[in-house]
Amino acid sequence: MTFPLLFMSLADVHEPRGQLQTGGCTLRRDPDPPQGLEQDLNRFAQALAFTTLQDADGTVHVWYSLRRSPEPFLVEHLRPAQASARSHSESAKTFSLTRPGWDPAKMKWQVCYARTRDGVHFERPDLGIVPDPQSPNVLIDYGGIFSVMRNDAAPPQRRYAMLHTGWGPAPAAAQPGFHPVHNAGAAFSADGLHWRESEHGPAFRDGNDAFSAIYDPRAGQYRCYQAVLRPYHFPYPDSIGADDPRGQRRVLAIRSSDDGLHWSRLENFIEPDAGDPPELELYMFTVFPYRDRFVGLMRNYARSPLMIGEHGPHLLYEWWVSHDGLRWQRPARNMHAGVFTTCTPFVVDGRLCFLEYNTMHRYSTPVDRITWVGAQSNAEFSSPLFTAPAHPLTVNLQSGTGTLLPDQAYIMVEARQPNGHPIEGYEREKCLFVDVDGSALPLRWGENDTTALTGRQICLRFYLRDARIFAVNAS
Repeated sequence: MTFPLLFMSLADVHEPRGQLQTGGCTLRRDPDPPQGLEQDLNRFAQALAFTTLQDADGTVHVWYSLRRSPEPFLVEHLRPAQASARSHSESAKTFSLTRPGWDPAKMKWQVCYARTRDGVHFERPDLGIVPDPQSPNVLIDYGGIFSVMRNDAAPPQRRYAMLHTGWGPAPAAAQPGFHPVHNAGAAFSADGLHWRESEHGPAFRDGNDAFSAIYDPRAGQYRCYQAVLRPYHFPYPDSIGADDPRGQRRVLAIRSSDDGLHWSRLENFIEPDAGDPPELELYMFTVFPYRDRFVGLMRNYARSPLMIGEHGPHLLYEWWVSHDGLRWQRPARNMHAGVFTTCTPFVVDGRLCFLEYNTMHRYSTPVDRITWVGAQSNAEFSSPLFTAPAHPLTVNLQSGTGTLLPDQAYIMVEARQPNGHPIEGYEREKCLFVDVDGSALPLRWGENDTTALTGRQICLRFYLRDARIFAVNAS
């Protein structure tokens, strides 16, 4: 068992008693707007952040799709009946409405690259790859939707892999923004900047453009999480594009690859369940490896009679958790994570940071505070067994989230032997937290910490009321 010990869903607890709850944390928008990308964030252009990857030295590489229009394509203060779609910042609910008659085929999509160390100040390097007087950092002149993956174990020329839609040049009969959404191409690069398209044609031809892809070094596989259509009847149509738009819905499917080029068929179909609204669709799933598991942000979607024939409103972005990337728990139902992103997070000053998809604003939460296990009334549970480390343990917890009377929200922690008996000197009443909130609170039982137990197999038993537990770490 490695540290931290995370408590992100009920799959992480043992021998529960009482009524345990789970939930998620809201990503907060950091106050500073993005700086250095002003030329790509205006009424004629929109930068869509698709992938971020962080180096060990803290450098964050950002690949984004730049959409350019020959005339302004975002117009404020239009009535919904005038608009063909809603765009801009969904998280801040400051919608811009695309002008009547807007034709997305007239827009030019380009793949661009930027660097940052904090997610606020960006550098657009002059790459000299695609001559462009407005943007010196263009990698690919005809872009679309894509995911970039890094595999350090791959041959050097394939260290970076990309799944994408819409690379050009566009067919002669098509407009500059041509990007067929049902064909996914594969491309590879040694440096993430100079790309070569696969000579074997599309990686796959089914599914649609709502996908994200990662490389999982533990399994030695690439994975693609993709929205696909399944039979279902709706009272309202939308822009799904089928002959009978009321007869299909978007659900999640997963495919895998050993080399980033040859992909399996769609498998592991995941559909809304009995706990969801009957009209819910699973539209877009952003997955990233996190500690010893995977975390995903699912974009929940529902059609609306106010947007007939177009995209309806997206409901919320829901945290999902998995130990293998295939089977998922949903510990934070009906809770909005706060932002839509397709980017892998990066860490800055102890915070887990994300770039908003269509504004490039930074959103964040403290590291190891994504989802939690807790209780409103008295409850208890145990951690898995682990070998006590040489360093003292700390706990990431929050107590006092809603109790009306003071000093009534508590967490007690007991260290136990494998047979479930308390270890003498480590009984629960000796380790008590009342109405506190901290990410690295020392676990102590009077004068004792767990260093005296180094090398022994133990578990921790938590007793709690009006409290949440996120993680246990070695200091």
